Amino acid sequence: IDKQTGVPYRFAQLDIHAMGECGLIGLAIDPDFETTKHVFVYYIEPVKGNPDIGHPVLARFTERDGRGQDLTILVDDLPNTNPIICGHVSGSLEWGPDGYLYLSVGDMELKNPAADLASPLGKVLRVQKDGTSAPSNPYANIPDTDKRIYAYGMRNPFGLAFDPKTGHLYQ
Repeated sequence: IDKQTGVPYRFAQLDIHAMGECGLIGLAIDPDFETTKHVFVYYIEPVKGNPDIGHPVLARFTERDGRGQDLTILVDDLPNTNPIICGHVSGSLEWGPDGYLYLSVGDMELKNPAADLASPLGKVLRVQKDGTSAPSNPYANIPDTDKRIYAYGMRNPFGLAFDPKTGHLYQ
């Protein structure tokens, strides 16, 4: 709500694929927001020319005067959604106690991508604030793997949380 007029306003606007489980899926405020003014979003955008397919994106807005400005795409190489149904896209975003951003990505209702370390589907990814792989990810040194993978083998991983005492991730 605008403090001067009392009228609701949009922080930002995204072009989203709004079918099935798609749309704006995840939102995370930078832990250093007072300095960076960054707001991170995970959403499914439409694929031009194909209304049945969406494309997952991790992006960042910079807040200025109460508005999301300067949309910056951080991760744009995730596989498109299943053309039959936009489901199992997941999209939980959570900042870990280690300062990295954790993003859950579902299996898109495709066959067996969760066990494939070359695919980001069915995984929890751990990235730096610029969207690149966290250097200490557990599979980063294994050839032919997605270096962003932190945990794998999930169908539709929602609800990331960290134990405040141990720092362990629960999904």
